[in-house]
Amino acid sequence: MKSTNDAWLFLIGYFISFLPPMLTFIVFIFPSKFYKEQLRKTIKAYRHKIQRLQNLHDYRKFKKKDWISLDSKLTADDDDDDTNMGKIMTILNTWRGLDG
Repeated sequence: MKSTNDAWLFLIGYFISFLPPMLTFIVFIFPSKFYKEQLRKTIKAYRHKIQRLQNLHDYRKFKKKDWISLDSKLTADDDDDDTNMGKIMTILNTWRGLDG
């Protein structure tokens, strides 16, 4: 298959097709307070979702390494209270991170 010598022409045509949506965004969205606020809310919501997914991914990776086990029995009559409290705090902080 032979490539054309005017490949840059097709590339320019491709990028020209993005001009009308970009101009619409610049002309109508930037000047409007309402649309700007909606854009901020949408970006904030997407950012929050991405952070929650990242926390879930980190939690699964953390659990896979088996640093903590939610099935482990933590009893009050153990002598090593500092270690048990550390495990409990790790579990609670991990869950808090998943709640957002």
